[in-house]
Amino acid sequence: MPKSFSRSQSDASATFLLHLQRFAVDCSVGYTPDGSCPVEKEAVTLAEVFGSGVFDGRMEKVSLTGNTGDFGGQLLTSDPITVQPMEIQGYLLTLGDEH
Repeated sequence: MPKSFSRSQSDASATFLLHLQRFAVDCSVGYTPDGSCPVEKEAVTLAEVFGSGVFDGRMEKVSLTGNTGDFGGQLLTSDPITVQPMEIQGYLLTLGDEH
């Protein structure tokens, strides 16, 4: 069963972006220096902190709703993050399980 999360949308958009940037770095690296993979933990953290979302599977998909604007799309680990804070509405973070 997927784990569902919801929280108020009062978090600042800039904070949301900063966390996404950190998340993308973690994903692109795949493993932390101690040999563990941060992807699953970070995905759940994103869903808990930054809106309602579903963590589906081990490292497969997280859908989030931001607090302002209207943006839809996929953020893959190899993509640069160019979305401005006020444009954030929703993200589909598609994570490969190849890490």
